[in-house]
Amino acid sequence: PLLLPLTLTPPCSPQFLGVHYLLHFHLPIHTPMTASIRIFCRGCQELLYRYTKRGNGSLVKIWPPRVLEDRTNGDLHCHQCQAQFARHAVIRAKAVFRVIPSRVFWKR
Repeated sequence: PLLLPLTLTPPCSPQFLGVHYLLHFHLPIHTPMTASIRIFCRGCQELLYRYTKRGNGSLVKIWPPRVLEDRTNGDLHCHQCQAQFARHAVIRAKAVFRVIPSRVFWKR
């Protein structure tokens, strides 16, 4: 008789899980919601930015490429009341603005 080598497949191997599981494992569940929002200064209600926000969470950081309209002087201070509304930060090797939540509010 012909003897074949005995190979056991562990339960976490791709051969054990099947191809259909591997095809759907790394696909995103849904695409994030995007909306154009307006960001205002909380002190004087002056419009600071028009911005494309992704997702339905709170406004934590501002990515500069997503800014549609910039009404500030570029120094992260309100041009009317001179209040600082964000700080410079680096996230994933890219420059972003970290928002100070008590200084701004936003509307859709």
